[in-house]
Amino acid sequence: EKPQPDPIALGEFNTKYVISPYKLADKNFILEKEIDNLLIYRNTLVKPRAYSVNNKGEYIDELKITKYTPNEIIIDTKDSKMEKIVLAEVYSPGWKAYVDGVKPILVQERPNTLRQVDLPPSVNYVAFRYEPQSYNLGRIITIGSILFLVTFLLIKTRSKKRRERNQKNG
Repeated sequence: EKPQPDPIALGEFNTKYVISPYKLADKNFILEKEIDNLLIYRNTLVKPRAYSVNNKGEYIDELKITKYTPNEIIIDTKDSKMEKIVLAEVYSPGWKAYVDGVKPILVQERPNTLRQVDLPPSVNYVAFRYEPQSYNLGRIITIGSILFLVTFLLIKTRSKKRRERNQKNG
């Protein structure tokens, strides 16, 4: 049996193209090209990377991403009167969201494991930042280790200088 991908689910994850070694049956996949016995299909149900939805979860409008890095994503919301933002990225509890880059808001997991936030009125932008607890713990351990090593080296150096002075004064 040849599995058939779900164009709706893939579209919500911003998947525009699907490569398959066999024909896809769903009418929402349009054959674009064939290369070396692989079929390249375009998904007509693709949604943008960031978009707004209404309270029923229905798509409203695409949102502009102004910054996209591995640890921070900023979405422009100033020209919109939306209530919810969906980011076509897999939910992870390490991601935090901030209204106008400052005020924290809850990042929710949608049923399809995407990220969603509910917006208060009059928001210029939402910043998603990857800030897992493990990172903060690692940072504390690293800083503590560096402080310990510096203190240890200072004590050892002073102790050595004292011994040298004592031997000179003899």
